[in-house]
Amino acid sequence: MTSLHIPIRPAWICAGCSQEWPCHTRRAQFLAEFERATVSLGLLMGSHLVQASQDLPAARAGELYVRFLGWIGRPPRRDNRGPWIDRA
Repeated sequence: MTSLHIPIRPAWICAGCSQEWPCHTRRAQFLAEFERATVSLGLLMGSHLVQASQDLPAARAGELYVRFLGWIGRPPRRDNRGPWIDRA
C-alpha cells in the first residue's frame, strides 16, 4: 500500500487505505487544502463525480453525490448588511 490517498480507477478505491475514495483522510486533506476555496473544491469533486459515474454505472446517483460532494461544507451566505457570514 501507499501513503498517498489517491483513487484507483475504475473501482474508485483509495490506494492508501483501501476505503471508498475519497476516504476520510483524503477528505480532511482536501478540506485543509481548499479551506478558503470551497467552490473550487466543489468543482474539483464534481468532476470526479462525473468520472466515477462513468466508471461505476451501477452506482446510484444519490450515493455518489453524498460520497463526492455531500461532505463539503456550505459556503457562507451574504447578509444584506454587508460582510460574509456563516449561518450554518
